[in-house]
Amino acid sequence: MINTLKLGVSGINLGKSSKNESIDFKAVRREFEMLKNVGGEVDELIFTDCVLGEELPMNLIQRGLKLYPSIEEMKKIREIAEEMKVKVGGHASFLVNFASSSEKVKRASRGHLTALCRRMEAAGGIYAVTHLGFLGEKSEDELKDEIAMEIERIISKIEIQLLIENSGKRKGVGSLPFIIDLAEKTGVKICLDWAHLHAYGRGTIRNSEDVRRIINEIEKRLGEFEDWVPVMHISGIKYGFGGELEHLGLNESDLPWYDIIKVLNEIGVNSIIICESPKRWNGDLKLLKKAILGEKVEIKKLGQRSILDWIEKY
Repeated sequence: MINTLKLGVSGINLGKSSKNESIDFKAVRREFEMLKNVGGEVDELIFTDCVLGEELPMNLIQRGLKLYPSIEEMKKIREIAEEMKVKVGGHASFLVNFASSSEKVKRASRGHLTALCRRMEAAGGIYAVTHLGFLGEKSEDELKDEIAMEIERIISKIEIQLLIENSGKRKGVGSLPFIIDLAEKTGVKICLDWAHLHAYGRGTIRNSEDVRRIINEIEKRLGEFEDWVPVMHISGIKYGFGGELEHLGLNESDLPWYDIIKVLNEIGVNSIIICESPKRWNGDLKLLKKAILGEKVEIKKLGQRSILDWIEKY
C-alpha cells in the first residue's frame, strides 16, 4: 500500500480588526513549524470572518468580524511558506451566499470570493474553498442554474483553483448530489468534507462500504475521484435533525474516520486531507498522520447514536 494522502490543517485566522493592524507573521511561522513537525504539508488559511471594506463599524466589530489582510501581507506569507516548504490554501468568508434573493448579497459574495482568490494568488496558494450559502424561498433544484452561472463567472476571472465544499447543515446549499451536478455543469472541483457529509445525512457514514459508495457515486458521474476531489476536510462532528451542530475531535463522534482514511489509502488517493478537528493541535493531527501511514491507532467508539440505528430498531 502506497500512502499518497497529504496531511493539512485548518490553520490561522488572518482577519484584522483594522486596516492599520498588522498580521502576526511570527504566529504564521510558528504554525507552519508545528505543521511540519507532525508531518503536515498544507495549511488552509482562514478568512471565514472577513468582511469587505476599508474600516469596520462598531456593529461588525461586536459581531467578531474582521477585515481582509492586504495583498502585500499575503506576499509576505508566501515568503514564509516557501521558506518553510509549506503549501497554503484558503477558506472563504461565511458571508458568501449565492442562494440569496438579494442581488446586493450576491454581488458581495462575488467580492468575497474575488478578494480571497486574489490574496491566495499573492500568497502562492494552491486552492481557495467556499460554501455556497443557505436555502431561503428556493430549493437546491431551483437554484442550480443561477448558482452555476455565478461560479462560472468567478472561475473566468481567477487563476487559482476554486473548490466548492458540501454543506453539513440541511438548510445549507451543498448536498452531495448538488455539488456533483455543479461540478459536472461548470467544471469546478470539490472540497469533500466527510464530517459534513455524515452530519447532512444524520449519521450516514457507518463503515468502509459507505465510504466506497460515496467515492463510487462521485466517480460514476465525474471520473477519477482525486481529479475532482483534490482536497478533503475531516473531523468528528455532532449533528441533529437539521444536520451539523458543531465540529468535534476525531474520537468524539460516531464518524468512522479511520475507515475513511483506510479506504482512501487502499485506493491510493493522491489528495490533500485537512484536519478541522478542534483538537487538531492537541493530538488529532498526529493521530491522522499515523492513520495515513497505516500505523495502528486507538479508536474510541464515542459520540451520539446514529439516527439510522434508531430507524432500524423501531
